[in-house]
Amino acid sequence: MNLFLFIFATIGLTNVLVHGKILDIIKIFGKSARQILTSSKFLSELLSCYECTGFWSGIMIGFYFFNPLEWYQILLYGFSGSVLSQFYSELVFFLRSKTDFVVEDEE
Repeated sequence: MNLFLFIFATIGLTNVLVHGKILDIIKIFGKSARQILTSSKFLSELLSCYECTGFWSGIMIGFYFFNPLEWYQILLYGFSGSVLSQFYSELVFFLRSKTDFVVEDEE
């Protein structure tokens, strides 16, 4: 059960950070949260990359499952999050590319 929670939480957090509209709605001092986060070049590039954002999302979600005796696993959560997020991104792109179709008039 913890494995599925980690997988879906990491992919979900990554998806929200990369594409989520919630960051556009939240306003801080008249600017959206996305505008504030992407004002630096580093964060702008980070939030446009599924692998990069997935790594940090995996680390953040990994702290939920954190066992102080196995502190080295935090990096493994990050690497897992990176792979999971990139796989999800590619899978969705593939599925969308296969569902494009043209509706023609039949006369």
